Amino acid sequence: MRHLLTIERVAFASLFFAAGTASIFRLQFYFPSLDSAWFVLHHYLGPVLLPAIVLPAVLFVKVRARTWAKAVFLLRLRGVGAFALIVYLHFNFKLWAQLINPKLFDDVYMGIDEKFRSVVNCAFALSVFYRSGLIYFPHAYHQIFISMFVLSFFVHGMQSDRLGFDRLLLAVALVLALGGVSYFVAPAFGPFVFEAGDSPAAGAIQAVMASFQQGFRESRGADYDSTYFVSALAAMPSLHLAHALVFLWFALRHARWLGVVYVVPVSFIAVEAVAARWHYLIDLPAGLIIALVGIFLANRLILPQADSP
Repeated sequence: MRHLLTIERVAFASLFFAAGTASIFRLQFYFPSLDSAWFVLHHYLGPVLLPAIVLPAVLFVKVRARTWAKAVFLLRLRGVGAFALIVYLHFNFKLWAQLINPKLFDDVYMGIDEKFRSVVNCAFALSVFYRSGLIYFPHAYHQIFISMFVLSFFVHGMQSDRLGFDRLLLAVALVLALGGVSYFVAPAFGPFVFEAGDSPAAGAIQAVMASFQQGFRESRGADYDSTYFVSALAAMPSLHLAHALVFLWFALRHARWLGVVYVVPVSFIAVEAVAARWHYLIDLPAGLIIALVGIFLANRLILPQADSP
């Protein structure tokens, strides 16, 4: 048997866990429509695949680096394949969460928001400073997240030291896998079911997602439209923030200038998550914990010279 990359081990472990979970709870695996598949390819796999190809291609031009470049390309291609499996499983975990645990914790989480209403109001107040500037970018919350995804993997992927790229890829994969499973614990729709946020664009999307989620829950997963493969509601924890914090940490560690740039978008994601009522306050520290676990494990599981050509 060939040597498995660390991320391949995580992918296979996730697959075995998913198969066992599906068997125990009598769940089915769901598949995306072409539109949903394009969304996943464009937003998750593309940012990883591009740098996986570009750097080896540049190095291949140099005769002396061709053997090494080919080895790097093959390893990265395997890593992207494993990552693709984890992304697919993540969205299944998200769909399964409220079928496995139908009890919703929205009331509990909203109670916490009410106790700390001043913090929620602070998020609303901060959003006033940028809301008018988002007229032409109504989906900035998601677009900025994806931009960080693309920029992070491109910058780390173009560095000659592969350690940063490999650890970042694993950390993001772990956030998707562990975060997806954590949705099972105490699921929730989101605070928008109690009060509207200050983003009309987010409110429109939330209404569509809630409609799908309600029908999906009530039918025990039978009422599934593959167009909504990526649209299951899962407020706890905030994986947008978890990913943003992972990108920030690796940028500060391997590309300091990028880390400085990321301070503003990470702050925006944290504020907008609450102001647009995508997330309860408690979702944010939960996302932080997922990020820290992903970073810690990535650094422990991939050591210098590991998974190298």
